[in-house]
Amino acid sequence: MFNQKGFTSWAIVAMRSLVCISLLGLTLTPSIQSGVSAEEDCEAQNLLSNPGFETGTTAPDGWTTFPPSPVGVTYEWDDSVFVSGARSVSVESTGSGFGMWQQVVPVFPGTVYQLSGYVKVEALNGRCNLQVLFRDADNTILERVDLSSHSGTIPWIYDFPHEVNVRAPANAATAEVNLFLRGQGKAWFDDIFFGPAPTGSISGTVTSGGEPLAGAKVIIWGTDYEAVTDEEGRYLFSDIPDASPRYILIASKEGYKDKPQGDVEVVAC
Repeated sequence: MFNQKGFTSWAIVAMRSLVCISLLGLTLTPSIQSGVSAEEDCEAQNLLSNPGFETGTTAPDGWTTFPPSPVGVTYEWDDSVFVSGARSVSVESTGSGFGMWQQVVPVFPGTVYQLSGYVKVEALNGRCNLQVLFRDADNTILERVDLSSHSGTIPWIYDFPHEVNVRAPANAATAEVNLFLRGQGKAWFDDIFFGPAPTGSISGTVTSGGEPLAGAKVIIWGTDYEAVTDEEGRYLFSDIPDASPRYILIASKEGYKDKPQGDVEVVAC
């Protein structure tokens, strides 16, 4: 049975958090009263060197290919096709083989990272995509994350329209960023980003009949994030990725009807 008072007047108030991120991934928790944090250095830090493939002599600095010499697969440092600057890289296959450009960077366990970039595809009977592999100190693969694949012929697109955020698993020491192609056809890649994702906090109150409700559980739907309200009905989530689409919160307590609240935004600088 539902508590009638909670059924008729339950409310969950989410406060937008304007937050800034340090280069070490430190999240500043905003004031629950104001929802605004002090300023910090908010420029996104790309961990990749030469992400636009602009520098190098015979090949782009910082990037390698794998496999180095696959049958039917060629790698190109292209000065005729690009999004910005004057260069991109490509992978082309005449058969069913695969190839990739790759770069390895250090990461911290538990830190949320963002992967994005531009992709162009020509007559690809197979797939291409951006990919990241998290490895431990022994170089063992802990987790692989693939952005959605592309095929056929498409012009330059930003892959993705919304950046993909992923938390490095426990014991992660490095991330291997791959620009991958398998199957007959060709793909170009440019302006690749991999670095700490903007994160912030979501805070607010849960009330019933206009009064603060303690002990209510608040979750962020589709995630493992969970908080319990204090004696003043307040809750706080920290280190939340700045994501799109926006988050949905759900508040619940025994004897009360669950209350969802959508369109909740974490606003980064």
